[in-house]
Amino acid sequence: MKNFLLILILLSGSFIQAQTDSVPADQPIQYVNPGDTAKYSMVEQMPEYPGGQDAMMKFISKNVKYPTDAIENNVQGKVLLKFVVNTQGEIRDIEVVSKVKYGHGLEEEAIRVLKKMPRWTPGKINGKPVNVYFSLPINFRLK
Repeated sequence: MKNFLLILILLSGSFIQAQTDSVPADQPIQYVNPGDTAKYSMVEQMPEYPGGQDAMMKFISKNVKYPTDAIENNVQGKVLLKFVVNTQGEIRDIEVVSKVKYGHGLEEEAIRVLKKMPRWTPGKINGKPVNVYFSLPINFRLK
């Protein structure tokens, strides 16, 4: 069986990167209504994995199991996931947004590990928790 290496890709200088498709950077959010169900792209205090990015990298490395079918078929690639960290710190609304679909279990494995993560510290606006979009790339490489 081939050895494998899981590489976490840095995007734009940060390990995780907020999506920027719904709130323009030049329009700061001024308030949050109680019971707000909106999903924000940019917030004052971004959600954080418990222990920070290094702890998240360790969690992913420890929990990812390279799919056997992908190993046998020499399938490698970057799976880009988009998800929401909700007001309770839970990961919700996971989507695979990679342009290329690799199959052979890579996308399913990336989603499985993301669902297994512990609760995050939620993002906040004016000190109030809000739902925030994030992207996380997981790069599967055989060695």
